[in-house]
Amino acid sequence: MRRLFAFTPFLLFFFSAVLAAQTNYAPCKPKIAHGTATKDPASGQYRLACDFGYVLSGNATATCTVTAAGGEQWSQKLGSCLPTCVVPSVTKGKVLDSSGAPAAARVPLGSNVVVRCDPGYAPSGNVNNSCLGTDTSTHWASPFPTCTAIGASQPSAPAGPATQVACPPSLQITQADFTTSVGTLKYSPADWRLSAGAALSLTLQLQSANVDNGQFLNCGYGSRNGLASLLKPVSSFGSRCVVASDGISFNCYK
Repeated sequence: MRRLFAFTPFLLFFFSAVLAAQTNYAPCKPKIAHGTATKDPASGQYRLACDFGYVLSGNATATCTVTAAGGEQWSQKLGSCLPTCVVPSVTKGKVLDSSGAPAAARVPLGSNVVVRCDPGYAPSGNVNNSCLGTDTSTHWASPFPTCTAIGASQPSAPAGPATQVACPPSLQITQADFTTSVGTLKYSPADWRLSAGAALSLTLQLQSANVDNGQFLNCGYGSRNGLASLLKPVSSFGSRCVVASDGISFNCYK
């Protein structure tokens, strides 16, 4: 009897805790950080709406059924709400997402974008950018460039046939490129590197082409893993090069 009495306070505490947990637990009451899931009384379907400054990633709707044991069973997993960066407008240019489509007004944390200037205009800075930050605070990796008209002071085209110099349609990156200095080859984000077990090479497709201030050919490349840009000075093509009418290449003369 003494042993049973000695354990009685513990047993009372244990069963009280279990009862409290059962009382606070309510099946089919989803809690989504930075969002609210509201149930439609007619259909029984839950719809997730993210707070201002956050965007949906995953499923926006799902239905939930209470099981015989008092648990819950969802038709599919509800999505999550991700922090975002505000995409600025660029005069005489546009901001594109990693697929090459115009970027939304807000893009999720971790997104890569690229600025493409209109024909006849050139960017004043780096065209590649990334949305960085935390769950509560985001920022762009670098300032966005402006698109300025290609100056009328460009030298006139010499007489004779011209060779057009444009961005290659793709860029091949090797393991060595991520561990050594590669001249004017640049990467964005700055900490993007191939892991030890990654493939020995990576092919990035051309996403943007611009002429920077009439002096550089700026080629932007991208994939699902990140962005890279190839910046070549016009002097590397020869001394008789002028910006082509498309604004994204040079015409070079012998």
